[in-house]
Amino acid sequence: MTAIVAASPGPEVLDVGCGTGIAGRQFQAAGCTVLGVEPDRRMAALVRQRGLEVEVAKFETWNPAGRQFDAIIAGTAWH
Repeated sequence: MTAIVAASPGPEVLDVGCGTGIAGRQFQAAGCTVLGVEPDRRMAALVRQRGLEVEVAKFETWNPAGRQFDAIIAGTAWH
């Protein structure tokens, strides 16, 4: 994780299939701004309770609305 943060051109991280937010919280603790994309509404609610911003969607159909990210991670995406 620290190697990814160090190699990234900036702090904006997209966490694809963020699940419970395990990876995203680690990046947030390292000073990154994290946005999760999660298809399961229940998981997304849990992630929000843990302090991460998350949007409910499948990554394949998610609309980034012109936003750009410095790094994209998929630490807990299994499908």
